[in-house]
Amino acid sequence: SYGLSQRARLIKETMECTLSEGLMKSMYALDLGTKTLSLVRGPIERSSTIIMLGLVGVAQCSAFQTGTRELVDAVISSHDERGVHVHLAGRELCKWAGLFAALDDPMGDGVGVTHVSPEPGVFQRLLMNIEVPGVRALSERERTEDETKLEEELKAQRERDGVVSDDEEEDAEEDDEEEGDGVEG
Repeated sequence: SYGLSQRARLIKETMECTLSEGLMKSMYALDLGTKTLSLVRGPIERSSTIIMLGLVGVAQCSAFQTGTRELVDAVISSHDERGVHVHLAGRELCKWAGLFAALDDPMGDGVGVTHVSPEPGVFQRLLMNIEVPGVRALSERERTEDETKLEEELKAQRERDGVVSDDEEEDAEEDDEEEGDGVEG
């Protein structure tokens, strides 16, 4: 372990640098800087789906959390404000994103982000369309009676509230397209 004077010396040796300057052999990037964050914010603001795999900094040390925290905040804001599909993968990322967001409910399933996957390997396999046995088994199984009832209840509630489901919206768009294909005489 480092003594206090060694820790103080390490903190004094932190510096901001750019990729074009490169890092000296004995140096490591510990967090995102302001320039990198400004470059990343544009694509985040234009994206309809965001996949974040692993931490981008050393969030475990408070001195190096700023960039990571701002990136996580931007991603969560995109989800909450614009309905962007946000997927976080990696045990540490999921843990720290939850701590940064300070949500009352666990993150995922629409709370803060669309989905969290603490196991990045499984998530990567799904993205690459490689079969994941547990996921296949879940998707192939028959629905339980309770699941079927719940789906029917939710559909009825959406209809009462005037909320159009994605399937109904697609059907309506197809009907509109078919009506537009007719020849006027």
